[in-house]
Amino acid sequence: MATPESGARWGWIGGFVGATLWMPIFAVALHAHGDPLGAWLCMGFYLLSLLGMVMLAPWRHPATPMRWLYLGMLGLLLLAGGVLMARMLALWPEEELSPWLLLSLAPLFLPVLTLGNRTWSRLREGG
Repeated sequence: MATPESGARWGWIGGFVGATLWMPIFAVALHAHGDPLGAWLCMGFYLLSLLGMVMLAPWRHPATPMRWLYLGMLGLLLLAGGVLMARMLALWPEEELSPWLLLSLAPLFLPVLTLGNRTWSRLREGG
């Protein structure tokens, strides 16, 4: 039987693996367009994200509010996205970004609001 704890573990792992899956795909695209340095940079960010997912896992920090752990991962994801977007714009200067793109990032911050001060130990207690 699934417990709230196991559901939260799978949510954390699956969420961040899914959120970073674009990085190895983008690395292949960069490599195919003759930018092996960008591809390695992209894979480095991907591995760093996976390491961050493990190191900032809420079950490793049971008394820390989950929103702060999530913000740490989100910061890493946004940093990677910004660096790799700059790399892409350097390769394809004819592309331009719309300021509306920033609006699409807003849903990434919703878990910060919904998690509140909930901690892993409180989740294990059923609250």
